Amino acid sequence: MKRICKTCKTNRAVYEYDTTKGAKRPSRMYYCIGCERERQAGRKEYYKVYNRARRVEANEYQKKHNRKAREKFLELYGGQCECCNEKQYEFLALDHIQNDAKANGKRRSSTIQYKEAVRTMDKTRFRILCHNCNLARAFYGICPHQTLPSQPVE
Repeated sequence: MKRICKTCKTNRAVYEYDTTKGAKRPSRMYYCIGCERERQAGRKEYYKVYNRARRVEANEYQKKHNRKAREKFLELYGGQCECCNEKQYEFLALDHIQNDAKANGKRRSSTIQYKEAVRTMDKTRFRILCHNCNLARAFYGICPHQTLPSQPVE
């Protein structure tokens, strides 16, 4: 049984169209193996460029979405560190007062956590701390601003 390739217009045997080894039925492909490889290579390059452009677009959308969720959280919860009163946007972070960030064994993205904090408005679970106070609390159990009196530098 023979078939004519749509690209190179050669009359070839059916097995020269089938890319699956040991196939018992004739292939439904319209292109011979050589022409099909060329088509796939061209499509692969096209989708590589196409997907790269889509990925950049999706990343920009996600950054904007994440920034909005964070800004809304900071606005509703006071916009400053509860420990040291830091107000610089870039230094502020969400703090889980009861250390329940991984409740039920789930790891959630920061955007989902910001949205949960805004939705529940539960000030017994969430608060704003600067990154320094948040990490000090995580590593040492308490922030130095709460325990140490300010000492002059010698």
